[in-house]
Amino acid sequence: MNETDRKRDESQAADIRKRQNWAAKFSRRKTYQKDELIDDLNTDSFIAQALKNGLNLVRIAREAAEEAAKKKD
Repeated sequence: MNETDRKRDESQAADIRKRQNWAAKFSRRKTYQKDELIDDLNTDSFIAQALKNGLNLVRIAREAAEEAAKKKD
């Protein structure tokens, strides 16, 4: 077996371990998918909303700075 084959086999074994760990994580508790997955989605939407709010604040601050610059002129 050459080096390329060995690396490929190690990579495939690592992928299989990742999938097995992921499957074990979700099979430990059947309620995970109902409760914690929803919590994860809520967290993601909360983060997305916070980013959107942050961008709106940046836009408002930029507009205020532009207006202040116009008033100085």
